[in-house]
This record gives sequence, C-alpha cells and structure tokens, in this order.
Amino acid sequence: ILNTFGVRPELVTLAQPRAGNKALANYIMENIPHRYRFVNKQDIVPHLPPTFLNFHHFGPEIWERPDLSYTICMDGESNKCSNSNLWRTPKDHCNEYLDRVMCTCYWNHQEDVVAEIA
Repeated sequence: ILNTFGVRPELVTLAQPRAGNKALANYIMENIPHRYRFVNKQDIVPHLPPTFLNFHHFGPEIWERPDLSYTICMDGESNKCSNSNLWRTPKDHCNEYLDRVMCTCYWNHQEDVVAEIA
C-alpha cells in the first residue's frame, strides 16, 4: 500500500524471532526492497519459533559470527549464516549487541565491517 503513495518502506530488525510463515517472508521480500535482519553470534532468539512449525525468516540476514566476522545471506533461512551454527545461547541476545550493531554495522558499515557475501 505504501508503494502506491510513493513511500519506500525500510525494515531493519535486530535479533528478531521468526514472525510468520514462508508466505509472509516472501511478501516482505517482494514489498520492502530495503530490509536487513541482523543476527548476533549464537543468539537463540532468531531461531524461535522453530522452522518445523512452518515459521520462516525473510532475507537478507547479516550474521555476526562468533569470531566477529560477518556473513551476509540473501535467503532468510540459509545454512551459510546463523543456521549453520548449531550451538545457541540466550547470552548473545543482549542490549550491548543491539547498541553496537546500530553504531558499527548499520550506520558506519563501510568503515567497520568486513563481510563476505554467501
């Protein structure tokens, strides 16, 4: 609807749980061209609810790996990003991470982040 009025919506999520099914993820990817989903290391929250309950993320995912490097995956459920890490913990879901990502990765990404495209 917003695109009809010339408004270009943007979406940035930090440590977001899965919010809907594959149809919702596809709708978001088709209708919100500027979207980013950040996942911190081994944060458990982005892996809830589980995919076997038909929940699915939209892409792209920007994953800060445990070694502090970054991987960007265009698919919301790629096994090359945070889904590749089977160890999950609530300790990586914290405000310090959210504050740091907003400063170093989103606003100053050209200076502070080295990423590989997966």
